Amino acid sequence: MANKSKKIFITKDLQLDIYEKYMDSEVLSAANDFDIKIARKNLIQFSNLLDNFKINHGVIYGTLLGLYRDGDLIKYDHDVDIYILGEDFYNLLKFLSNKELCGFKIIRFTNSLISVEKDNEYIDIFIFRKYLFFRKCGPSLILSN
Repeated sequence: MANKSKKIFITKDLQLDIYEKYMDSEVLSAANDFDIKIARKNLIQFSNLLDNFKINHGVIYGTLLGLYRDGDLIKYDHDVDIYILGEDFYNLLKFLSNKELCGFKIIRFTNSLISVEKDNEYIDIFIFRKYLFFRKCGPSLILSN
């Protein structure tokens, strides 16, 4: 996998380094043996970093299912899924532009999904924005109160 970096300028004072990797999920799940210990350690460490930066977040999708059902990550999964709310998006960008990411690298960046990697394990960050009476990230919805 390539380890080529490119810069994305959000504002003149805010830029992100994106490390391009081949991100086909079928290839990832087949080629990447999911290491639950590393993924769990990454989730805890990344969550603590987000807490320190005061970015509200939580687990979602298969990560939430595994933690609820099994008390741990799902062994046949291939990444960790978390969400943040749209109100924290700019703070997330400021956090990700920080050079003290403890080894996490941004490997995918879109308006609704950002992926970070450390020790060859991935965390997908889904951004849920308010739309009328619900929150939306692409085709997914979360009811808002």
